[in-house]
Amino acid sequence: MGIISHPIVPRKSKRGITNAEHQRLLSNIRSWRWKLFHQILWETGGAQSDAAHFRIEKLRGEVIEYHRMKTGSRAAQQLSPELRGLIQSETCGRKKGFILPSLQRMNSKDRASIFCRACKRCSLSGISLHSYRYAWAERAFSIGMPERLAMVALGHNSSAIHRVYAKGATIVALSLSGFQASSPKPAEASYQLAESAY
Repeated sequence: MGIISHPIVPRKSKRGITNAEHQRLLSNIRSWRWKLFHQILWETGGAQSDAAHFRIEKLRGEVIEYHRMKTGSRAAQQLSPELRGLIQSETCGRKKGFILPSLQRMNSKDRASIFCRACKRCSLSGISLHSYRYAWAERAFSIGMPERLAMVALGHNSSAIHRVYAKGATIVALSLSGFQASSPKPAEASYQLAESAY
């Protein structure tokens, strides 16, 4: 009948955290455990509950592999040498257990409220811990990572869901001369194609 029984509240737009905001947070966090947690979120794009439950035994060389707590889907990606070094210094030679046991024991709402307080101290708004996940998808899309690889890294089963995460990415096409300089020579390209056929 066209009558609305209660006011409609517009949904907040979800966005990724920028590198500047991430660095600002890091510079204002005193706890090295929380700094490591934020670095793990920034580099892996993991959901906060997944990242808090990362286990040492899931690290195989430079690769972290785990199953998402929310969906059970597999996620795997290579870690940077810097993050691997930070994790090694945190684990202090431990062979098993959680990387950040104190954060793993916390409720996800408590981690979120601590993050909100840190954002207020830094005068940041419009972001949550989940913004790290959006930021990773946007960065991957911006640098041209194939969608199927980005989906494996984030543990997404649906390309439609993955595209929602990456929708805030900004892509700038190279000039023709820039693209030509960065792409392999025609002979190299045909050799690579011939090689991939075997």
